[in-house]
Amino acid sequence: MLTNTQLFVTDAMENSTRYEALKFEYGNVIGQTEQTSILLSEEDILGLTITIIYRILRLIQGGLAIFGNSLTILIIYKYEELRDNCTNIMVACLALADLLAGLAPILSGLREVLPNAPLVWKAICYIELYVNFISVLGNMYSIAFLTIDRFVYMIKPMRYVDLFTPFRGLIAVVILWLFICLKVFCLMFVMAKVDVNQPCVFGESVYMVVVTQVAIISIIVVSVYIKIGFIVSELKKNEPHISMFPPEGQEEQRNKLRERKTAKTIGLVLGTFLFCYFVPAFYTLAVLLLYQPPYPFGILIGNRIATLIYWIQSNVNPWIYGKRNIMFAKYYRKILGLNTNHIYPD
Repeated sequence: MLTNTQLFVTDAMENSTRYEALKFEYGNVIGQTEQTSILLSEEDILGLTITIIYRILRLIQGGLAIFGNSLTILIIYKYEELRDNCTNIMVACLALADLLAGLAPILSGLREVLPNAPLVWKAICYIELYVNFISVLGNMYSIAFLTIDRFVYMIKPMRYVDLFTPFRGLIAVVILWLFICLKVFCLMFVMAKVDVNQPCVFGESVYMVVVTQVAIISIIVVSVYIKIGFIVSELKKNEPHISMFPPEGQEEQRNKLRERKTAKTIGLVLGTFLFCYFVPAFYTLAVLLLYQPPYPFGILIGNRIATLIYWIQSNVNPWIYGKRNIMFAKYYRKILGLNTNHIYPD
């Protein structure tokens, strides 16, 4: 029986799951022993406070991600005007990945509520890791599909309508998610084993495979988007103002400008993803190269901030759609029962 338990939160935060493991192992004994005392220094109390604030912020992030991306999927499904093109089908695919990202802190919170149920805790742990992996890969592959969609439109606008139909886009999304789910399943349960000393953590090999794939796809996507940027820039230079077109040609020109704006919007989504993914990745790499455990307290705080940055993309994307696309803005407001006569810049 424990008579004097010391929990040093700073050391526990060295591994994001060690604190939970200590609670899981000693929680009942601490709760049932009147003689038990928990000695916490000022730094430990600060660590606990920051951890509580961090988890509240993660829950808020998760709730906003689920709300915003559920709305995005719902309006694309409900309103034919949005689902009549392949690009928006791909946007729904990306929204699904962002929605799954919002489930991660909810699942983590469930592990906190059920600390003394080993089988349930382990099952939730597996689900949380699985959801995390498929959301990351789903996000990157969706952006890659959207990049291909925009690139084909820019170089072959006449062929685009025939090649990229909404039905083909839907088939591509279904195949993509089947591929991602199977791939992550193989990574987690066939190629890798759980580290029994670190609950809810897989071996570094799994993470390295995912990070490497995202890095390679990111390089390809960025290269293609740079090409798209040059194409849009050249078209803008060489084309006269829309007022110079004859009346019958102005509507067609407006459609072209709308499609180019869509390309810029997807570029903004891509930039957000790259920032939110690679800033925490570089931070983590720098920490691994420059420091050895136990990590300084400031590094551990930085880890919390990096994690918040990493997941913020799932909150930002619905806002980008609403600000950059008048149709999304209109139907967001309509489905929420708000005034749809609000004027948005086209």
